[in-house]
Amino acid sequence: MEEIKIKMKKHMDLFFMGDLHFPRGKYNLFKQEINKISKQPDSYFIGMGDWVEGILPGDKRYNPEETAFMIKKYGTLVNMISEQYHYIEDALQLLADNNQIIGIHNGNHERPGIRNASVNELRRICDRFNTKYLGEGCAIITLQNSHDINILTAHGIGGGILPGFAYNNLDKHSNVIDGIDIIAEGHTHKLGVDISEDHLKHGKGKFKHRTQWRCSCGSFLGNYDLGYSSYAELKMYRPLPLGYVRVTIEDFKIKNDGVVAIPV
Repeated sequence: MEEIKIKMKKHMDLFFMGDLHFPRGKYNLFKQEINKISKQPDSYFIGMGDWVEGILPGDKRYNPEETAFMIKKYGTLVNMISEQYHYIEDALQLLADNNQIIGIHNGNHERPGIRNASVNELRRICDRFNTKYLGEGCAIITLQNSHDINILTAHGIGGGILPGFAYNNLDKHSNVIDGIDIIAEGHTHKLGVDISEDHLKHGKGKFKHRTQWRCSCGSFLGNYDLGYSSYAELKMYRPLPLGYVRVTIEDFKIKNDGVVAIPV
């Protein structure tokens, strides 16, 4: 588990973004949003994993017709995983140049290259960016001031299709570590924030509420496009919302959470 401690600013915007799944995902849309964030002061990016598809022949999701379509679309050999990572690095370079990246998770789509070839391109990208590589497991990010804000992030696990799966997972994982104010996960591609008041502290004749923000961080995938049939289409998965989660800190407190849903 990785740990990051950051001095909290009076105002901060935190952007939890991931599940691009390049080249299948909406790469230009992702770059558009990254460009917007790069121009906003005191804005910081936490990467939630699954940046590349990383699917090779032999994987049940591999489709040579889809691969051919992507090569034609991008005009380069995006079936080469090294080329896929090149696009990810290019997309995030603006934020790295501005020191706006807190850390970057990998995900289960990065895992095969790490497991089978002991090659971790995302760690190398983080080294070049001089930013924290968060791995596929959990990370604790603490914004420090007179009172701390504790954030638990992870790429996420499981294979549920319906929206309830994502929020049940967040509910289950929220109690792993005490004192977490924000928990954020990717992987499920669901987009939304659940506000919880599960934890009450009793003292001085009254209850004090502790609010927890549980964030399902969306994706840039979509699932359906004209011109080819994806694995998701063949499985008749639901269309996916595109977007990410923004959490705003104001006066050293969590002021609000925002779901940034991107119309296409």
